[in-house]
Amino acid sequence: MSRETMSGPIYLITGVTGATGGAAARELLKQSRRVRGLIHKDDPRAEALCTLCVETIVGDLLDLDSIRRAMEGVTTPRA
Repeated sequence: MSRETMSGPIYLITGVTGATGGAAARELLKQSRRVRGLIHKDDPRAEALCTLCVETIVGDLLDLDSIRRAMEGVTTPRA
């Protein structure tokens, strides 16, 4: 499945390159959900996520502009 064929809400995961965030992303992908991850930098972990159809946004939680970019199109908060 590709990002282009996925529909529905976008799930934003911060810390997506870590163990917990990565596990959450993989679980959502199994359910054919659209996943966007906020990452600190492009690196091999981020590249691996892209091969799984995770959209990545480079940014920092302390930078409001990068949070805005990451949140673009995310309409439904989930906990």
